[in-house]
Amino acid sequence: MDPDNDAEFWDFSFVERYRDDQANIEFIRDTVGQNKIAFVGHGEGFTTMLTALTTEQANWFKQRVSVVVGLAPVSKLDNIKTTLLRALGVNDFAINIVKFFGIREWFYPNIYTRTLFVNICNYLPQICEFNLEYISDGDTEVNDRKLLRIYLGHFPGGLSVKVLDHELQIYQAERFQYFDYGAEKNIEKYGTETPPLIRVD
Repeated sequence: MDPDNDAEFWDFSFVERYRDDQANIEFIRDTVGQNKIAFVGHGEGFTTMLTALTTEQANWFKQRVSVVVGLAPVSKLDNIKTTLLRALGVNDFAINIVKFFGIREWFYPNIYTRTLFVNICNYLPQICEFNLEYISDGDTEVNDRKLLRIYLGHFPGGLSVKVLDHELQIYQAERFQYFDYGAEKNIEKYGTETPPLIRVD
């Protein structure tokens, strides 16, 4: 599929991204010649693994991963301090406008993000800290300015709009749940009008 032309390419949330983890794990195992490897995930990377371990995929990962280290999973969002997500999470209006205009990828690397997050941050870290506070970080005081440019050289990495939509649903519902497609499609997909919880307990 072509990410620039095929809408189906972007029809995924963190629930479906375990396939990327599987491909990466198999590549690393083949490269290093080990049966099992360690997995370290941060944010949504850990959320994907956390979710996969509650499904029928759990055994696949248990056979190939020796230990899972998780940092800051995106699972409980009702205490978020990110200005942008709180503003978007008030209701569905903003995300519906984004989807109406056919935008499928969010925060993808482009000339704006590269110029802002890589070049400007090198000389004016305060600007980058303002942007970080707005889109992803409630407390910039904890940031290490010496490493800020390195960190922001890989940020933002882009994600599907469906991932953002899913996170906003979790924020509004105040529960860690599967994607909400609406009552009719939920019945078809899950057998219930509301999406089931992702049970990680």
